[in-house]
Amino acid sequence: MIHIEENCCKWLGALDKECVCGLLRPLPVFLSKPAHQYTLYVSKSCNITYACDGRAL
Repeated sequence: MIHIEENCCKWLGALDKECVCGLLRPLPVFLSKPAHQYTLYVSKSCNITYACDGRAL
């Protein structure tokens, strides 16, 4: 991994899932289902997944 990818992966991994899920909560309802995950692919050796509880419809 190049330095930029390593740095990005490090910071994405440090983000709290509650923060990430809270930021994504305003998305349209069809993108926010119960118990879902958002996965970010930075490179072949780095992908970060945030598991969100979803929201009541």
